[in-house]
Parts: sequence; C-alpha cells; structure tokens
Amino acid sequence: MHTKIFFHHSKKGSARVSCEIFRLLAVFQPVTVVDRDTLLSHMCNWPSAENDITLTRELVNEELAKGWIFKFPGDLAAAQQAYPVGVAVGKLWVALSESRPPRLVVDQSICGLNSRCAIPEKSTLPTARDVLRCYPLRGPPSDVLGLSLDFKSAHKCVVIKESEQGLVGFSLEGSIYFYRVCPFGASFSASWWSRLGGFILRCMHQVIWWPHYDFLFVDDFLFYLHRNIMPISAASLCIFCLLCKVPLSWKKLELSTTITWIG
Repeated sequence: MHTKIFFHHSKKGSARVSCEIFRLLAVFQPVTVVDRDTLLSHMCNWPSAENDITLTRELVNEELAKGWIFKFPGDLAAAQQAYPVGVAVGKLWVALSESRPPRLVVDQSICGLNSRCAIPEKSTLPTARDVLRCYPLRGPPSDVLGLSLDFKSAHKCVVIKESEQGLVGFSLEGSIYFYRVCPFGASFSASWWSRLGGFILRCMHQVIWWPHYDFLFVDDFLFYLHRNIMPISAASLCIFCLLCKVPLSWKKLELSTTITWIG
C-alpha cells in the first residue's frame, strides 16, 4: 500500500528528535529456522508461463541479454554433477499487472529451496509513522522537501556464489537455466539485498552530510532535507548512483513537498 507523506513548515522551533535511527535503518530480529525439505527439480512450469510461451521466451531472452541467467549446456544429471552443493529447478510463472510490464518470477518454494534456506533473522522496515516521528529536522525551523528514489531490479544487484548457482534454476522448453544473481521469489534475495541496501544508505549519509533523514523500505529510498539545500543534495545523490552504476528507476523519482512512498 502506498502512503502520501506531507511535509509542512514547523513554527515551534527545534523539537526533540527520535533516537531510533538505527531501528529505522535496519533491525534484524531472530527467527526460528524450520525443518529442511528435499531439493526437487521440475521440468514444467505454471500455466501463466506455459499458456503464452512466446511472452515467456521473450522475458527469458531479456534476462539472458542482461547476464542475469545462463543456459546450462547439459541435462539435469550433468547439472547435478557440476553443482555438488545441490541442484533445484523451480517453476516459472509470469506476473501480470496493469501498472507495470510483465515480470518473470521463479517459484523457489515448490522445489524446496526456500525451506532449506537458514536465515536466522528478519529485517524490520520503516513505516509512515516512523517518518513522522523524525520530523522536524534539528536546527532552525525551515520548510523541507522530500526525495524518493527507487532502485530497479534491486535483488539482481547481488551476485550468487558460482558454486551455489545450481540451487536457483528453472526450465523452459526442455532446457535448464540458472541464475547468476538473486532472483525475485527466493527467500534469501531480500536478506542479502537488505544488507547491500543498508550499505548504500550509509554511503548516502556521507554524500548528503547536511542535517537530514533517510529511510529504506525494501528498494525504495526516502530522504527529506531543508528546502534550500535539497536540490543540491538530490543532484549529488543521483550523481553518486550514476558513478556507482546503481540502477535507478528514473520515472519513479520524486522531489516535492508531497511524496508517494511505498513505506
């Protein structure tokens, strides 16, 4: 659910600022690890992928061209020999939405991969209430501006260890494909991205430097600063992302007193 966040001028001077900055950035709470299932390999896909094979093939070719996946030169038995750590082949399905183009998703639960991932903690994400608790900024009262940055295909910024790439596979028309990067649908993808996203956020702290607040909800960044310095800070953040080759979704970028933020 998206939330409208409004920034208003405060006339009450400098207010007490919440000291929950570390909780807002990333909190990893312990969880109970479930019993592990057996890894399975499926050579068929869900109806959404099989019914429109032309569209599915196009989406697979797009990911091939980007280097996110590769076609394994052999059958399942050869893959199991090539990846002694384990081989899991999930089922493809195509996610359709009126607001975004078709997206390729691999069901990593049906092959037993997600249940075998021992992730000992979960991250806590900021909410609109957390944003309000951190307003206003320290210092003289001033109007503020908000900036929203969205990372494109954030999970796929994380590369999977080569010896473990056999765990993240799917099949199409008799061929087996494996991911080089963390795909959407695997339980470990969000865990690794939360660490990378937290690192990027801390780097952005140093880029801005001026009094500010920033939040990260999965792959959506929200910043607010004093109005007179926000344009320069926003430009600096965009330049930082370009230099680091961080894939931004430029059409979702917002700089205003009213921000639509997924958090």
